[in-house]
Amino acid sequence: MEQPLKNPAFLNLNHWRAKVKTLAGNVFSAPYLPKNFVLFFLLTSITHFAIMLMNYSTSYWHSDLTAQGIAPGSAYQTSPIDWLIVSVIYLSLALFCLTVFNYRWSLIGWLTAEVIHFYGMSRWLENCNFSRWSISAGAFCESFDVRIFWIIAAIPVGFLFATNLHPSGYSLPKQKLEKGISRAAMAFSAAWGLLLLTGMIASAQKPTSGWVPLELDTNPPPLEHSAYAYDTKRNKLVMFGGANYVNDQWIYKNETWEWDGKKWLNVSPPPEDSPKGRTSTGMAYDEERGVIVLYGGYNKSSTLCDTWEWDGEKWRWLCPLNCPGARLGHEMYYDPIRKKVVLYGGSNNKTYFNDAWEWDGTNWAKIEMKGDSPVASQYALAYNPDEEFAFGLLSGSPGGTWTFKDDQWTRLSPGIEPSNRSGTRLVYEPQRKVFVTFGGYTNDTTLNDTWFFDNKIWRQFTDTKLQPPIRSNMVIWYDQVRKHIMLFGGYNGSNVYNDTWELILPDK
Repeated sequence: MEQPLKNPAFLNLNHWRAKVKTLAGNVFSAPYLPKNFVLFFLLTSITHFAIMLMNYSTSYWHSDLTAQGIAPGSAYQTSPIDWLIVSVIYLSLALFCLTVFNYRWSLIGWLTAEVIHFYGMSRWLENCNFSRWSISAGAFCESFDVRIFWIIAAIPVGFLFATNLHPSGYSLPKQKLEKGISRAAMAFSAAWGLLLLTGMIASAQKPTSGWVPLELDTNPPPLEHSAYAYDTKRNKLVMFGGANYVNDQWIYKNETWEWDGKKWLNVSPPPEDSPKGRTSTGMAYDEERGVIVLYGGYNKSSTLCDTWEWDGEKWRWLCPLNCPGARLGHEMYYDPIRKKVVLYGGSNNKTYFNDAWEWDGTNWAKIEMKGDSPVASQYALAYNPDEEFAFGLLSGSPGGTWTFKDDQWTRLSPGIEPSNRSGTRLVYEPQRKVFVTFGGYTNDTTLNDTWFFDNKIWRQFTDTKLQPPIRSNMVIWYDQVRKHIMLFGGYNGSNVYNDTWELILPDK
């Protein structure tokens, strides 16, 4: 006997009635708390808490100095417990909502609120400067506004989303659907957790710009006018000497310190095997021979004319036949074309020099200059290996911006430039191919401004919510390990510093 033809399911009215009944049951029935959704709620809270935590280093919570005036208000700048309380409130509201409400259609509301919420948080964090998710990073916010509302308002709505994932007692295919939804929720929670972890790592590797103070277990003593050079073979900064002001007198140090990108190490040999304590000393790394070269400087009442080399373990005093004479305030750099260390300028407290000398590892030889050469002492000098010239920001008269190439000085006219100053420092940043200078003093005023020079024009860097206090005669270098510019110490006219800072430049 021939069977009657059946209509397709999508044309069957009873099929759609069952669908509507199932949907209505899922929308208006009372929810409960499966374990997978508890994990979902926890991940939601952890996500928001982590976003805040990633942008506030441990040091921030316990430093009134760094928090004052640049943090999210007095109620939130003294302890992380406030943030922890907010997270507990998230969970409490979640439990309350899941026990009382049954709005299964809250999915759309949750998605909308979360989009707005995370957008608000991203805009809020644009006002912050942080380097990486670690204790040594700094995190400083300019303001804390009403965007906190999205943190509190979006979460309870988000917790209601769980009721969209679990079937109610009115569902027709209850067991089968319940099993499938439960697995889907577990997969969703696992994916969320993985995404959260990935986001943390990605955020930790993508810093924003600005000056950031580092909190270190060990620091050199307060020092100003130390000599320094970066050992590119060992990826270490070598710093020697400098002075500290103690009990109304200057103490000249002869300690040797090294910075390896993470910490300071005192590598000083015995005092009798080291150069005398001094300031205003020239120092450069000889890439050809793999040693640090030190020359001259000032010790109490004496201007020095000795030559020393540091091989990473010990100092060696040299006795060349010729030398540039006693001087202080000169600058030195390594010239890869000559394959020699070059010294320029300085003074002997009576005469200001405009001569150049080169060191070949055995002897000093005077360089025959072309054209007029400016006198220069207590100035700033750095070398650009990409375009093979030295770049100077001179103090006093004539002052200004200069380049030194092929034994000749050339005065540049970049328009706006840093004010005429002494005690400033220059460093070349190879990633962005710019020179960076910081601080110094001019007309009895100590400065803390930061400037960039891109071989054409000067620009003042203002994209930072925090910067080192005013100072001069600090140490500044490019760290090949951290890929950032670093700063240590200096003098503000009354105090000598021993703090370490990191400058994170913007991508552009």
